[in-house]
Amino acid sequence: MMRLPLVVLVVVLGWPTMSTAQVLNMGSPASATSRASGLMFDVQATSTLTVTAIDLYFRSTNLLALVPHQFEVWTVTSGAPSAGVAMDTTAWKRVGVVTMAPPIVSGTLIPISLYEPVRLLAGQVRGFCLIENTGRGAMACYAPYVAGPTIAGNADVSVTVGSTSQHLPFAVSAQTAPIGHLHYQLDPVVAIDLAAEEILVGPAIGPCDLYSATSSLGLVFRNMAAAALPAGTPLFVSVEIDGSVPAYHGLNLTQSLGSFQTDTFTIPMPVALGAPGPHQLKLGVVLVGDGNALNDLVTRVIHGGGEGRVTSFPWKEDFENLPTGSIALPPLGWTQDDQDGTSPEAEWLFDDGASLPFSSAFWDHGSGVVGQGHFAVTDDRGDLLGLRLVSPCLDLGGLANPRLKFWAWRNRAANTAASRIFVDVIDHGSGTTTFTAWGPTITLLNSAFWQAQFLDLGPWAGSTIQLVFRADTANGSAGSPFAIDDIEVIDALPTPGQAAQVHVASFDLQGARNVNQDRVEEGRPGPFFLTAANGDLLEFQFDGRAGQIIHLLGGPLNPAAASFPLIGQMDIGGPLDPLTGLPTGIQVLASGADPLGLNPLFVTDAAGSMRFTLTMPFFPTGPVVTFQAAITTGGYNGSWVALTNAIELSAN
Repeated sequence: MMRLPLVVLVVVLGWPTMSTAQVLNMGSPASATSRASGLMFDVQATSTLTVTAIDLYFRSTNLLALVPHQFEVWTVTSGAPSAGVAMDTTAWKRVGVVTMAPPIVSGTLIPISLYEPVRLLAGQVRGFCLIENTGRGAMACYAPYVAGPTIAGNADVSVTVGSTSQHLPFAVSAQTAPIGHLHYQLDPVVAIDLAAEEILVGPAIGPCDLYSATSSLGLVFRNMAAAALPAGTPLFVSVEIDGSVPAYHGLNLTQSLGSFQTDTFTIPMPVALGAPGPHQLKLGVVLVGDGNALNDLVTRVIHGGGEGRVTSFPWKEDFENLPTGSIALPPLGWTQDDQDGTSPEAEWLFDDGASLPFSSAFWDHGSGVVGQGHFAVTDDRGDLLGLRLVSPCLDLGGLANPRLKFWAWRNRAANTAASRIFVDVIDHGSGTTTFTAWGPTITLLNSAFWQAQFLDLGPWAGSTIQLVFRADTANGSAGSPFAIDDIEVIDALPTPGQAAQVHVASFDLQGARNVNQDRVEEGRPGPFFLTAANGDLLEFQFDGRAGQIIHLLGGPLNPAAASFPLIGQMDIGGPLDPLTGLPTGIQVLASGADPLGLNPLFVTDAAGSMRFTLTMPFFPTGPVVTFQAAITTGGYNGSWVALTNAIELSAN
């Protein structure tokens, strides 16, 4: 690798005079038909020139004023295939982007400087697309065309009207005149002029892949002068990545390069491009005697895969780092399909509960308060299939027992089969997708409150995956949406204890949790743990069937000490008694069958519940006792007694 100092570059190139920038007015900014989304137009160069910037006139009044929005410029060679569906990024290239902070006022002129200036040869036609990107995944731009009215006013360039797409949140006419201004510079006529034209990176990679040594990097350059460059002419190619000090690669032309002919120089893939995320790549040519420095560099932002890639666990997405309100822009690393709809049911929204565009009221799972925190929600009004919300890339390589947990809320008690949520898993290791790895769970999602859902990701341990939360709707109502929140992936620890037996034998103590931070109410295996200080109030909660006796037991924690068919698993006690087969060292702390003292209170009420509160007495720091209860069932499910989960109480 060779590096040229700045002094050498100055001597070789000199300091050429830049051509004067020129501006073409592309229409009246006050035009009632001006729009900022999906606008297509073609530029035809009369002289060889370089487009450096485009001013975009923003007219819309229905963009949420509190939400930052990103405006982009894309370009494509005129006539390249691109139907009026998702943008074909193999034909299109993004060359400019600007993010506008709120508020964005109607009538604003938005300047977008092109980080990759677009060069047009005399007579060449180039198509442009201006997009307001709300981050919902694929963007729609139709193929440009050269037919149509021409905007005159400059001898160097002409602009013709192209076609447009309907791209939310703008709902205006499908064809409008170009707006704003086109900034360009004429390329000077010089005796020697070698221009950097295009950066080539390949092969195409997926969202979770990374560039490696087997990938390729190349620079297309063009002889812009009238005279040919002879074979053997020496030159250098400079490579700059994310603002690094340029590295230089020397080469000699293998054959003569005629006027306006191109050649490609391929170099080894730099190690820096193997890191996740977008990279700004700047390549240039250095040729002795080159009289035009304006076209010596070309820049391209490439997406090196793995943007938002998750490698550290536990990982959680709570949707909290979003602007206040209701938006369709997912968090960093997340994408969703753009349904190109005109109402909220066409998207997943990210809402604080106070700004929902439909009638049903939700609150954030983490805060439990409307207007605090965010969750992902979609409406049931439309008849839509496959509304997909896709997670960042999750590298499960270091996890032995990966597990997904999320909270779901489905506010629809009737017509339960109509609208559903699924979870698909995209495995980037095998290149396969497992559809409906979870769901659709219908019966658990019919009440207006959050409920925990789980998916064992063990089959994908060692792989890099993406989770797809997919919703189907069936023309329900504005009052029956469904939502997800607090999505977690952890390396789950073994939980060999008894789980709560819902509606039969369940025991909770002040929100106790197991080693994976699951609560008793979530139906996961125990044992569960709670640490309390002297004077803390402890609420004991038992749930089963109506009018049944509770036997509260205590002893040392011993998960899976003994198991009894139809009854459950004992998680407390010492070695088994050879006569009874029961663990030893267990005490009956209270029993509804004992008529003495307060024990008769240990009977479930008509709703199947029993609750009482005690004050934590003083104990030395450490484990105090492990509780487990046996509750009679009245013969339910063939058994007359069932065991609850166990909870170890510790003092601090």
